[in-house]
Amino acid sequence: MINKKLGFLFIFLGIVTGFILFYVSSELRTEGEILGCYENIGCSNIEASLTLTHFAFGVVGFLLSLGLYLLFFYSGEADILNALKKQKDEEISQKEFGIIISVLDEYEARVLRLVKEQDGIGQRTLVIKTGLSKSKISDVIKSLESKNLVKKVKKAKNNYIHYLRSK
Repeated sequence: MINKKLGFLFIFLGIVTGFILFYVSSELRTEGEILGCYENIGCSNIEASLTLTHFAFGVVGFLLSLGLYLLFFYSGEADILNALKKQKDEEISQKEFGIIISVLDEYEARVLRLVKEQDGIGQRTLVIKTGLSKSKISDVIKSLESKNLVKKVKKAKNNYIHYLRSK
């Protein structure tokens, strides 16, 4: 929110400064024409002032550009903090999953990895991917359900297994 306020402030300052510089530049040019400076070599002060005015127009352009950037393009600290929090939560989730896997037996770990990789995986697919029998998969799923790691959802004649810790 502060970036939008700063953006508006820089744009406002740029516009006001631009109008002032335009006025000063036109006055200097008029004065130079009256004095005949464009034909006279002795009017170096006015030419120097015009050069300074051109530099000031560059500063005004910078202020306007900075204001527009802050107003429309700068993502801000909140987005950066949210991205860091999401990354930290993912790391914690991965560490938690590693701890859970380390206390499971070989079959439970194999099934749980597949369920986490493909949430909502079919029980028949687990049989194919693990190479375990239907009854062994059923026993492993019951064991994982009792540990509140997965949930079996029956749809028609198929069972789908969901990982519960990712939420």
